[in-house]
Amino acid sequence: MKLIPYAALAAKGIAYSKVTLWRKERAGTFPRRVPVGASRYAYVETEIDDWIAQRPSGASLPIRFRHRNVPAPPWLKGRARERVQSQPAER
Repeated sequence: MKLIPYAALAAKGIAYSKVTLWRKERAGTFPRRVPVGASRYAYVETEIDDWIAQRPSGASLPIRFRHRNVPAPPWLKGRARERVQSQPAER
């Protein structure tokens, strides 16, 4: 079981804020975090991958990435991919 922190979700194309993820967890629409220490949480990577795989192919994830060095996910096609790659980094 591999655990990944919140920051690693962006590399998988999940750019939700921590608050949005918390709300989705409570609603049962996103995998729950697991505690890994005092005030530290992580996600089980296989659960995140399964969640991504279960989404319909037409369903979109937020495409606003906060860091320029995060590439667009490989499954993002066409104009959406171009928008992600051409957006300037937010500061």
